[in-house]
Amino acid sequence: DGMLDKTIGRYELGSQIIDRVDGARASLEALVGGAALERRIGKAPHDIREASVWRGLERSLAVGLYNTMLYWDPVLIVVGGTMMTDVKLERVEVELRAMPLVHDLPVLKAAQCGDAGGLKGAMAWLGQMGHD
Repeated sequence: DGMLDKTIGRYELGSQIIDRVDGARASLEALVGGAALERRIGKAPHDIREASVWRGLERSLAVGLYNTMLYWDPVLIVVGGTMMTDVKLERVEVELRAMPLVHDLPVLKAAQCGDAGGLKGAMAWLGQMGHD
């Protein structure tokens, strides 16, 4: 219906536990977030050229999105962040299609609002709540 989900403020998707790394619990953000990747690899994400690193991130992102889809049936998932220029959503979709889907696969899109995305989302939410 073009509206933001009324319950969106209740979710912290990056905090979901999706894997164990070296015996420690790992959140989605710890596995695919830029700062965490830099701490783990020792390079800034824009300097990482190893395809295997990006394939691993795409698999982890797919698992996180899959878990989200099990509890929440979105028709569109917008994925943002500076690393989305290197993460290929087409590969994330291939990983998702290899999982046992219980819902239709939502459309995956890369965010296009840059650093202003959070602010624009907040403004849209306030407008939908009647706080123009």
